[in-house]
Amino acid sequence: MLDNGNSEDLGIGLAYALPKNPKAVLKAIDPDNGPVLGVSRVCSAPFVEDTVKDIPAYIKRARAALTKVRDPALQDIKKACLAELAKP
Repeated sequence: MLDNGNSEDLGIGLAYALPKNPKAVLKAIDPDNGPVLGVSRVCSAPFVEDTVKDIPAYIKRARAALTKVRDPALQDIKKACLAELAKP
């Protein structure tokens, strides 16, 4: 079982990776939107305080990377992730 610190690190780690390797991140996301690796966690820019200096730029990079994912099996999770990134 994961403790809270490790589970936070997993979601944040995937969020960091999203603009760099969106296909792998989408494959790792919990399709049931669980609290650790769900879309609402990973795709919400869940960074601790100032670890990412420019959140709007991060979101722009993540969205651009996601639009390049063409795998048919990942389209639903991709749409959910893009919708989460679009939230204010």
